[in-house]
Amino acid sequence: MKRALPGLLGLLLVAGPAAAYHDPETPATDYSIYTLKPWELRLGLFAAELGLLESVQVSTYPLFWLVKVKNAQIKWRPWESGGRGVSLELGIFSLDLADFVDEQEAGKDYPQFKVVPFNLVGSSRHDDFTFNAGLSFTWVNFSGTVDSADLEAVGGASTVMFRPAIEYRLSRTFALVAEGRVKIYERYSGRVVTTYTIDADSEVDVVGSAGAEVDGPKGNVGLSAYWSWATFNLRLGLTYGHIAVPVVNVFIPQVSVFPIVDAFWRF
Repeated sequence: MKRALPGLLGLLLVAGPAAAYHDPETPATDYSIYTLKPWELRLGLFAAELGLLESVQVSTYPLFWLVKVKNAQIKWRPWESGGRGVSLELGIFSLDLADFVDEQEAGKDYPQFKVVPFNLVGSSRHDDFTFNAGLSFTWVNFSGTVDSADLEAVGGASTVMFRPAIEYRLSRTFALVAEGRVKIYERYSGRVVTTYTIDADSEVDVVGSAGAEVDGPKGNVGLSAYWSWATFNLRLGLTYGHIAVPVVNVFIPQVSVFPIVDAFWRF
């Protein structure tokens, strides 16, 4: 880490400060097809992102690493022309409970949790408006020994979500953003193997499996104010509806009002 720090500082000095105003040169990247400029760095409350090429950026959530959730994402804009374009984003999140055990038992299958989100987004810019439409596909998988080494489980979820967003730039430093989340598909499945001991020499495994698609509409709609100055950016707003759990993209059944809060710097 000590060796990496001077290199990071040197990179920032070479890159220099980048303007982050609401203009065609530095468009918002959260809900649109756009990516950071090559070697542009974004540091915020939640994510750390770095532009690699003109149309490629990588990112991670540092706070997740503190709780031993390995994670990384890559975003690529393969096509853009005349204010319209498409982007693809792929991520991986992995939690292995063996990482929390000082002395692991040989041969024990510790629980593992994996999430793979994939986002497809299209954007169209018209003067002060940018219209965005996204589809989020998320695969969730759980496997491992659940308790006392006598219950093993494999479970998962698959979700598809529609994510529209409209950005209205009122000035160089201020914009309004309307966003929505709509459930298209949500299915859960699982398989459980329970081991019963008959006697000292005999055991029997009982296997059960089930799967079900979750019925009923779910979604939410939000409005936020988005300030963007030379390097600092701030978003504040409210969302009403079913909360979509970040990363796993699963809706909570209860309807509520919850805040939109984000702050970050672009260098």
